Amino acid sequence: MQDAFVRVLERWDRIDNPAGYLYRCAFNGTSSRFRWLKLAAKSTLTRGQPEDPFAAADLRDEIVRALRELPERQRAALVLLDLLDLGGEEAAKVLRVAPATVRSLASHARATMKLSMETDNDA
Repeated sequence: MQDAFVRVLERWDRIDNPAGYLYRCAFNGTSSRFRWLKLAAKSTLTRGQPEDPFAAADLRDEIVRALRELPERQRAALVLLDLLDLGGEEAAKVLRVAPATVRSLASHARATMKLSMETDNDA
């Protein structure tokens, strides 16, 4: 609404009907915003095959099993960084280690999980 008032004020000396111009600016701005939102929603939503709920459950189970196999410190670092989305400094304070240690633990955890999940899929 403020944008519409600013446009009217900028063109005050050139418009004959300020109320009508204000209405048209507000209407066009709202229409433009809805068109943009509709376009943004279409670009983020993908049409395709619906996700198989059984495959999703199997994947979750596989991830939980792989997490359980990790050493406690690696699992904690991975959960703090990736699942709880803490920064390296915050996670380091929670674990009472250096930030580089947290990053190292998480990196080793990811590599171990990847290897574990790949071998489970091959079997």
